[in-house]
Amino acid sequence: MFESKRYNWGAVLSGLALMTKQYALFPICLLLLYLLRKQGLKHALIALSTVALVFVAFTVPFSPTTAFRHYVETVWLIRLDPYYPNPLCYSFNGIFSLLTYLHNLYGWDTLQFFEISFVLLISLLAVSGVHVFLRRSSDYIQAALLGILSFLITFWLVNPQYLVAFIPFMIVDGVRNWKYRKWTKVLFLTALVPSLWLWFFDVSLWFQLCRYPNEDAIRLLQLLRLDGRFHSMHL
Repeated sequence: MFESKRYNWGAVLSGLALMTKQYALFPICLLLLYLLRKQGLKHALIALSTVALVFVAFTVPFSPTTAFRHYVETVWLIRLDPYYPNPLCYSFNGIFSLLTYLHNLYGWDTLQFFEISFVLLISLLAVSGVHVFLRRSSDYIQAALLGILSFLITFWLVNPQYLVAFIPFMIVDGVRNWKYRKWTKVLFLTALVPSLWLWFFDVSLWFQLCRYPNEDAIRLLQLLRLDGRFHSMHL
């Protein structure tokens, strides 16, 4: 939407994305920064106001209820209180997965190092913002991709579903930069790993960990596993 100059619709969809997955905040920040650079302060402020308005419009109706407080605590505030991301097969941040592994193996108290995640995230996001604002060859796709990667590289909690958003940006940027063959191969291979992971690992685990597991959802997600299909065929 931003690339086709439909900035208002782009801002509306950005607000909805923020309601769906909160880490969308980081690519949205860089998208708005790039919009500021390309179209000026007026367009950037309108887009920012639209994103905020959409977010508030879907949040305020629930604010008087206890569900709103639970939503804030479990979705936003819990991310400010790090914990060991077990099981490790569902943790996709190398640094903090390693620290968790050392804790599990040797009993070391490595949780104290998790707080540096926030410093790293803000620092890398700031560097990415300077890059987006100053580099003439950037575009909206690269701005969003840098925002997502800043989060994935530095944040202490990276679940597999967080990787889904960056796959299309990686592929589009790779196709646009096809002349840089080595860079394109790196992008495609990086996008391939989480794409295959979703089909080969048991993503139904999240439903099994719920207080009231949904057995139908668990069976459905287990059917989507390719290794499960091969196993069934073998039997």
